[in-house]
This record gives sequence, C-alpha cells and structure tokens, in this order.
Amino acid sequence: AHAGQEAADRFIAEARAMAKLQHPGIVQVYDVGTHAGQTWFALEFIDGTDLQKDLAGRPQDAKNAAKILVQLCGAMQFAHDNGILHRDLKPANVLISRTGQLKITDFGLAKELNTEESTRTHEGTIMGSPSYMPPEQAQGRLAQVDHRSDVYSLGAVLYQMLTGRPPFLAESPFKTVLQVIENDPVAPRQLQPGIPIDLETICLKALQKSPAARYQSCSEFQGDLQRFLNEEPILARPVGRPERVVRWCRRNPLIASTSATALLLLVAVAVISTVAWFTTSAQAAQIAQEKDNVITQRDEANRQRILANEA
Repeated sequence: AHAGQEAADRFIAEARAMAKLQHPGIVQVYDVGTHAGQTWFALEFIDGTDLQKDLAGRPQDAKNAAKILVQLCGAMQFAHDNGILHRDLKPANVLISRTGQLKITDFGLAKELNTEESTRTHEGTIMGSPSYMPPEQAQGRLAQVDHRSDVYSLGAVLYQMLTGRPPFLAESPFKTVLQVIENDPVAPRQLQPGIPIDLETICLKALQKSPAARYQSCSEFQGDLQRFLNEEPILARPVGRPERVVRWCRRNPLIASTSATALLLLVAVAVISTVAWFTTSAQAAQIAQEKDNVITQRDEANRQRILANEA
C-alpha cells in the first residue's frame, strides 16, 4: 500500500511539475484530476518516436548531436528558470515528433526548488537511471542535487550521441552506479577518433564529477555548444593529465596514499641499488687499477733487470 501511494504521489508530482512548463521543448500537461480514487492527467500526444530508439546504438554526426543538445539545454533552462529539476534525463525521455520537434517528457522524478516538496525524498535514496545520473545522485546525496545535476545528465546524453553508448554501463545497475561514483568516462575520441576535440571538451566538462567543475547552468552549456556550431572559440578547456591525477587522488585517498607509499619504497630501493652499483663499480675499478699498477711495476722491474744484465 505504501509503495502504491508513493507511486501515486510521484504521478501527481510529475503532473504538477509539467503543468507549470509551457515550452515547445517540453511535453505539455493539459489537465490533471482524480476520479473514483484514481489520479489521472492528460498529456500532449506526440506522434513519433524517442531519442533512444532513434539512436539505436549508433554514433551520430557531431554537429547534429550538438544541435539537438542546444534544443534540450534550452528546454531545461526554461524548466530551471521555473524552479523545476528533471533528475531523470536520458534519451528515452526525449520524444521526437514526426516534424522533428524534440520534447522532454517523464518528469516523474522532478522536484521543485526551494519548497518543502523538494526535501520529501529521503536522503540516501538512489533514484534515476544509473547510466545518466550524476555522482551526487548516485550516492543518494539528494540535498546536493540541483540544476547542475541535469547538466550532467544532458552531458551523458551528448556522450551517447557521439559514441553510441552511455558514459557508464556495467553488467548490473549496482556496478554501473559504482562506475559513476568512482571512474572517469572514457574520452569520446578514444571511442570515435573523428569527434571534434572542442565537442569532446564540452561533453567532458558537463560530465565532471564535481558540480562546481561543470557548466553552472544549461544556458552556459548551450552557449558553448552554439560557439562550437558557429566555429567560434569555446570557453571550456581540456582537463590535463596532472589535474586528472589530482582529482583521482581526492576521490580515492586511501588507494592514493598506499600507492604513494609503494612508489616511495620503489624509489628508495632504486636509489639504494644505484648507490650500491656505483660503489661496487668504483671498487672494481680501483682493484683493476691496482692490478694494472702491479703488472706495470713488474714489467718495469724485468726491463731494468734485462738492461742491467746486458750492461
């Protein structure tokens, strides 16, 4: 009964959230109500398909992918401006009409910002689709979920469009969640070398583990995508190898500490071995020199003796 009520509450939450959002990029809610104890709502009918089916596991043209994300970012910025987070953005929740219009749907995990409703979900509860959810959501730190969490999910959608696969996908949802929390995604160009480096940089910025390192809004994300399409310099910069190592160490302090200790031991052994080698080599050289001196002295003594006998 509790599960049924929770599902009903989520159903109502979706209807109320979507009813506030009248935007060409968001499926419109026309009406919501209750009849004979059943809650219902009437949605805009979209005659078409969804992005997941349209992708069919195939990488997409880079510019086409960027154009689609520009539209999705615009729709989600509108939602954020109206105080609504989605929290479950993924290709299956993007509908495509027969005319090519994109429509974001399924706000079932939506939450309103700055309201008591936004704190209703219990901390520690993991809700969403593992392959597309940000680390803070995967860890159940729902108080930290904000508009930048939707930025991450849009980055995951872009990643799939560019590479043909989501950034994280393991054999089970639990293992996928662990990957989301612990691992960095494989750089898109390692999977599809033809991806423009600027678009890879944009995608990876949106997928940063730390919300502070991502685009701070969907409009920022949209702006860099538009700059890419206009062949203008983008604002995002690639994360260098040293910074990636530092971030990994921060996420894995115990492993990093153990590795550092092991590295120091290896360095110490290498230094000791090198010193010992030089010492041994020096001693060997000294012995060889002394042997040469003895032979030289002996030869000189023989030569002097021969000269004395001839005299």
